[in-house]
Formats: sequence, C-alpha cells, structure tokens
Amino acid sequence: DEGYIYNNTVDVPGSGAGGRIWGVYLNGTSNISILKNNLTAGEDTLLVSSIYAKNSSDSIIKNNIINNTGAGYNGISLYDAGDQYSIYSTIESNTIEVASTSSYGIRGGNNTNITNNEITSGYYGLFSGVNSNILNNTIFSDDTGIKVGSGCVIESNLVVSLDSGALVIETGNYNNISHNIINSSGTEGSGIYFSTSNYNKIVGNNITTINCNPTASQRYRNCHAIKFVESKVNQILNNTFNVRGSESDVFYFYQWSYNNSISNNNITYAQADVISMGDSSVSLMNNFTNNTFNNVQGLDLNISGEGANYTYFIDQPIAGYHIDSGIVYFKDTEFGELKYLEAISGTGTNLSSDIIIGNNSIFVNSSNSGLNKSANLTFYNLSWI
Repeated sequence: DEGYIYNNTVDVPGSGAGGRIWGVYLNGTSNISILKNNLTAGEDTLLVSSIYAKNSSDSIIKNNIINNTGAGYNGISLYDAGDQYSIYSTIESNTIEVASTSSYGIRGGNNTNITNNEITSGYYGLFSGVNSNILNNTIFSDDTGIKVGSGCVIESNLVVSLDSGALVIETGNYNNISHNIINSSGTEGSGIYFSTSNYNKIVGNNITTINCNPTASQRYRNCHAIKFVESKVNQILNNTFNVRGSESDVFYFYQWSYNNSISNNNITYAQADVISMGDSSVSLMNNFTNNTFNNVQGLDLNISGEGANYTYFIDQPIAGYHIDSGIVYFKDTEFGELKYLEAISGTGTNLSSDIIIGNNSIFVNSSNSGLNKSANLTFYNLSWI
C-alpha cells in the first residue's frame, strides 16, 4: 500500500452508521501519508478520531490542523482496543485541539516518531506505546500531559498539565526523559509520576508544580514534583525544581520504591519538604548525592514511619530534618563514611551540623540521643597510616 491524503478540508457534522465515525480512517495500510489537511468536528459525541490508523505501519501524519470541539473526540489515534498499536509511523508538525474531558490529542503507536506538534487537550495530551521518540512538542492539557510505555525518548518538550500529572509513567521501563519544561498543578498533578516503573533516566529537566494544596491527610496523592510508587533503579540527574504547594514535596516515595539515585539536582524553591519517605510504606536503598536545596519552607528530609531504610546520603548537605525511624548511611567522598547499624531518629534544624564527617574525625551530636546509635565508621586518606 502507498498513497497520499493531501490538502483536504473535512468537516464531520453528525454521527455515522452505528454511531462510530472518523475524519480519516486507515485499516491495515502501510506507507500512507496524510498531509496538510484541515479536519473539524463539532458537537457529535460519537466521533472516534479525526485521524485513525488501525493496524497500520509507516504512516506519515504531518502538517494537519485538527479542531474537535465535542465530547469523545481523539485528534490522532494509532491505537486499537486490546493494546493493538500501529507501528513505525511519524506524527509531525500537526496543530491539534480537542476539547473533551475524555479525549486524547495524540494516541500514538509503537516505534513512533512524534515531533514538533502543538496539542491542546481536555484530557490526555499525548499517550504513546513503546520505543517511541517524543521530541519538541508543545502540550497543554486539562488532565494528563504525556503518558508512555517503555523504551521511549522524551526530549525538549513543553508540557503543561492542570491536573493528574504532566508526565505519567506506569509500568514503563528504560525511558530517557531529558531537557523538557514540565509544569503541573492541581491536587493530582505530579510533575513526573512513576508507578511500577524501573530503569528510567530523568536528566536536565525544568520541573515546576504550583497550587497543589490538598489536606495533610491527602499527602499520599500525586501532587509532588516526582512521586515514586513501587519503582526502582531510576536516575534523577541535573534537574531544576520549583515546587509550590502546601503539601507538595519535591521527591516523594510511596510503597516499595528502592535503589533510586537522585544526584546533582537544584531545588530553587520548596514550599513543603524536599525528601519525603515512609508513610507506613517501604522505601529501601535510595541514594541522594550532591543535590542543592534552596529556599526550603518545610524540611530537607522527612522520614515518617519505619519503612525507609538504608538511605544513602553522599556529599549531601541536609538542614531541617525529622526522622521517625530509619537506618541511614552518610558519606563524604573525601573523608569517610558513617553507616548506622540500627535505626536512628531525631528532629533538628541542621542534620549536617549534627553529623559531621571531617578530616580524621566523625562527629555525632550526642545530645540528640536518637542519633547516638551503633555504626560502622570508615576513614579515608588517614595521614598517620
């Protein structure tokens, strides 16, 4: 199959047979180019998609204008029920506006290049399968900005979400997410939300959350800059965070999340806490290295409950803290490390002053009895050996 659908104006005014209608419909095709069309759908609630490519491959969907003002309308869809995705397609430089609170701007396929699109959506801005490249898109969503599977590259996008998260990764592994501008708001609006997702790399993004003000009892909800739920071995590197909301933490760990590495990030403002873990859930062996915390209105570190253990702080300054109970490790890469053998506890205004690893010495403020616990001490570069 090979062909073009080019430079058409399509206005879909009413329902079709069986109540299922499309602007452009492909089924089982390959190498079809859909270029420079103008597709409009009004108030019909039964339209499926303006452009729908089912069980198709190598489609090129480029430079189209899509405006759907009714309910239930997708802009571009390469997805069929039963997790059947079209493959190896390109969606590029389209302008898409879908108004419905159940609509997708783009519902992409697998192995798809999605680049340079402008999307405004009442629901999901962009939803993709696996092994796709999502680059240089501008997305405004009343709900979720981007949701992906595994093996995707998400780079240099502007994503603005008014609720439910700017970037959602559920059961998604080995994604590379870099140099995006990510803005989220609302009581369910995390900047990045990980659920059962592993081995993802988040590098060089600018992440802002605003107006996230649920009650304290709702803190387990999603309005954090980055939230981990049953997720492991993710790397969070060299990002910038501006987090505003009375219960919106920068890094929030919930349930079984472990071996995540958080390094060299810059927190410019945090209205609540920077690191929050516990809440009667288990978080193990998460590492924090050389992050910068500025303008923190809450705590740098808040470990509640007894489920957070073997947390490693490497060259990591920490000011205000509260630790209910947790086994914690501290390391200065120049001078040595302190590895507690049992759970510590305590509250204070400067943990880096209460535990100091220096040249040939390790100091623990013994007036805080919760820190005065048994530990292994290791010294580096001892001058007298």
